[in-house]
Amino acid sequence: MTVKGVSYLSDGYLECEACILGYEVCIMDRVTVSLDEKSGEAVTANVGDGSAYESKSAFVRECIRQYEQVESLQQRIDALEDELATTREQRDSAETEAAELRDRVDDLERELEQQEARTDDLRRQLKAANAKNDQMQELANYVEDERRVEQQWREAGLLTKTKWKVFGMPGDEDSSTA
Repeated sequence: MTVKGVSYLSDGYLECEACILGYEVCIMDRVTVSLDEKSGEAVTANVGDGSAYESKSAFVRECIRQYEQVESLQQRIDALEDELATTREQRDSAETEAAELRDRVDDLERELEQQEARTDDLRRQLKAANAKNDQMQELANYVEDERRVEQQWREAGLLTKTKWKVFGMPGDEDSSTA
């Protein structure tokens, strides 16, 4: 028996002609539904001549299909909202980490400035110490020269000392006496 595209099978199930794909058959369970007056009128208004649905069953199947589609979309929305929440948490975490890194960079820049100032100060101290060391070396060389000259003077005889007084000692640049 066939009623508007639906065949009744011997075991009480329905077979939809629109669901027959090759040798596969979509077998439908027969369900009786009771509706309140408003819902019944909505079903009746969408069935019949000039309507999108040939039967009340087709209308109810479409409603169930759309409900399943809504459920599927709601699940997808829930999954996307979960993903969005996770992404926002990751973003917040990344922003926090970025702020911490900016603070660390600022700290390191301040530390670098302090180290550069300390380095400049140490260079000035080293330069002053080197200058003082050069002066001390010059003084030590002068004292050594004076000791050598004094030693030569003590070891020289009277004639040599007189010659040196008149002509200057060898190595004297200004020919002055000691």
